[in-house]
This record gives sequence, C-alpha cells and structure tokens, in this order.
Amino acid sequence: MMLNMLGRFVGFLERIPLAARRRMLTYYGIALIIGTHIPRLKLGQARTIPIDKALHVVAFMGLAGLLMLACIPRKAERPFVPRSILISAAIAFIWGGITEITQELFVYQRYASIKDVLCNLAGVGLAITIGFMLRKASPLA
Repeated sequence: MMLNMLGRFVGFLERIPLAARRRMLTYYGIALIIGTHIPRLKLGQARTIPIDKALHVVAFMGLAGLLMLACIPRKAERPFVPRSILISAAIAFIWGGITEITQELFVYQRYASIKDVLCNLAGVGLAITIGFMLRKASPLA
C-alpha cells in the first residue's frame, strides 16, 4: 500500500517537465543564496536559537532534493537514479561549505560555523535517504 503510494508520487514527479524542474531549482538556489547571506540581526542579548539549525537541515534537504529532480548531472537521466542521487548530494554539500565560507568573508556579522555545516550535511543525508526510498518505489525501477 505504502510502496504503491510512493510509486504514484514518483510517477507524478517524473511527469513534471524537466525544464520546469530546473527552473524550480534555479529559483530555490537564488532564494537560498539570498537567505543564507542576509546580515545577522542582533536583538538585545539574544542567542542563536535552535530553529536556525533546523532551517539549515530543511534548506539543504530541499536543495539536494531539487538537484535530484533536475536530473543533475545528465539531461537524459530520470530522477532518483543512484548516480544522480550521489552527485546531487555532493553538489549540495559543497554548496553548503561554500555558503559558510562566503558568509564569513562577505557578510557583516555572519560567521562560518561547523555546526551549520553539520546541519547542512544532515539535510543532505536525509535527502539521500528519501531519494533512495523513492527510487525503490519508482514504477520504472
């Protein structure tokens, strides 16, 4: 029952035109760059709240998922092929590392953080897990 539902979901995702999936990735990437490079607002003695880490997990899980859907690296591949899943994960992880470095270098009151990189990695790891689950459920797998 559950596998059948996941199979239908994967079929739905595969029917979205590749150009549309790539546009979604482009817009998401732009939003992610802007969102991760906004200067930190300091309100009194407030500390970094844990929701920041959850946002890193969700943001990079979304990035890796959209990279998979955009059939990175090759145009002819279907989403959720093992090679595409792993390359998408590598791109998302590298993106997260570069984001942390550029925050430190170019954005006022933003600092690189190992905790943020680990949260980015956790999000990418969740996306990999979901990608392989969806691959098993794919009607064409």
